[in-house]
Amino acid sequence: MIVISVKISTSKLIYTIMRCVALLLWAMHDSILGIIYCTNCQKFYLAVNEAEMACMLLLKKNCTKSQEQLFKNIVHMCGEFSQMSACGLFNVNAALPLSLMGCIGYYSIVLLQFYVY
Repeated sequence: MIVISVKISTSKLIYTIMRCVALLLWAMHDSILGIIYCTNCQKFYLAVNEAEMACMLLLKKNCTKSQEQLFKNIVHMCGEFSQMSACGLFNVNAALPLSLMGCIGYYSIVLLQFYVY
């Protein structure tokens, strides 16, 4: 049995650990920003739906012709509204971070299976 001894200097070890910590912090920072972006998109979608519902309710009440036209325009524009997407690949909403975590977890398990065998 051959044993190979590798000597790593203390400064290289510290440098490697600092790089790993910096990479981890960078990944956490990007993940947090992505989660904040997705939740804000979801809040925007809810606000658009609430505006549409409010305009529909106000249309049933007595209002002037100009108000009625405004409410109809808002309802029409809300009907044409679609969720934001990333180049048409997937919608950006509150479920996106969970979907990404699921994909990362699934493929990590697959890669670990290849690594073990």
